[in-house]
Amino acid sequence: MASARDIQSRIKSVQDTMKITNAMYLISSTKVKKARRALTEALPHFEQSEELIAEILRDLPELEEGRFYVADLIGLPVYDEQGEQIGTFKDALSTGSNDVYVIAVPGQKDYLLPALKKYVKEINLAEKRIVVELPEWVEAE
Repeated sequence: MASARDIQSRIKSVQDTMKITNAMYLISSTKVKKARRALTEALPHFEQSEELIAEILRDLPELEEGRFYVADLIGLPVYDEQGEQIGTFKDALSTGSNDVYVIAVPGQKDYLLPALKKYVKEINLAEKRIVVELPEWVEAE
């Protein structure tokens, strides 16, 4: 059986733990309140920027046939000519001579595909799809 001194020591330990827990609670509540205040202060700026971005997008000029904004392509599924999905369009890199499309392929490295008619067979925004012919160096990987 525990002695009175052991019991008092355990009680003191529990009380100390309670004090530490309360201090941690106070600190975390203060941080949450500060974060909420910062969010509330930033919200009007976020809404203004959202409206500005929407206005800019509305004012973008129409592109000629066969030209696309990269933002419209991001996330589109990319298919090979047999209709099998290869991955999704991730980005376009400007290289000077021609753009290079970055295709995110699940479980593999991204494919880099020259944005040439030889490889990009169809971009159909209405059907939300891109059809490509993969170069032999991509298929060899």
